[in-house]
Amino acid sequence: MRLGKSLLGSIFNKKKQKPSPLKTVGAVVATAFIIKTLFDKSGGGKGFDLFEPDEPEKKLNYEPPKPSGKTVEVARVNVVREDEDYINTTLGKLALCWYIANIDNDVTPEERVELNRLADEVRRDDKIPQRYKNSITDIFAPGIKFNTVTNYLDHADPVVLIDLVSEADRIAAINGVSDREKYAVGAFKHFVEQKTGHKFDADKVRHIDLICSSCGAVMTVNEKASKAVCDYCGTVKVIFPD
Repeated sequence: MRLGKSLLGSIFNKKKQKPSPLKTVGAVVATAFIIKTLFDKSGGGKGFDLFEPDEPEKKLNYEPPKPSGKTVEVARVNVVREDEDYINTTLGKLALCWYIANIDNDVTPEERVELNRLADEVRRDDKIPQRYKNSITDIFAPGIKFNTVTNYLDHADPVVLIDLVSEADRIAAINGVSDREKYAVGAFKHFVEQKTGHKFDADKVRHIDLICSSCGAVMTVNEKASKAVCDYCGTVKVIFPD
């Protein structure tokens, strides 16, 4: 019994021992090391996860496309540029011929055949769009005016305009030139002279035929001359102005 009491007494009455200074210093050093390790792992105190490892840097799953080596053919579209001057000149020629043939309100069958031939040339011309070809019926209107012709030919090339005078003469000569057709051709010549400066009668010499009263020979002189001299007998005739 005594032995048991003495043992119990020694247990309950045992004094707490103070830790040694060496153990205290070791504990402080260990605590500081743990704190520093946690601080470095958190990225300088920005937060950290003790249980999850750092995520690896994500890489983009992308590869540039590889050339297939196939040749792609692009269809080419032929774009026809409209030449307005050419279109207007071509239609103007047709309008001019119709104006001259129709000026006396009597288009003969021969004139109509020629006009249809000219119209067919326009219809077959690839340089003229279809919408302009559809206007041929409007050009062949019974009451066509001269300003319709000049509107078409207002910007035509001067050389083309001069050549069109010959075409006007040709159309007028079909079945003979009437007075009104002669007037129409003259009006067009005046228009061309105003646009180009070309004078159609500048190089032509008009003559007056006289009969010599002495020998009966023909005396041909320039109308601007003031007198005529017979080449055969020398007779002189005075020419008076009109």
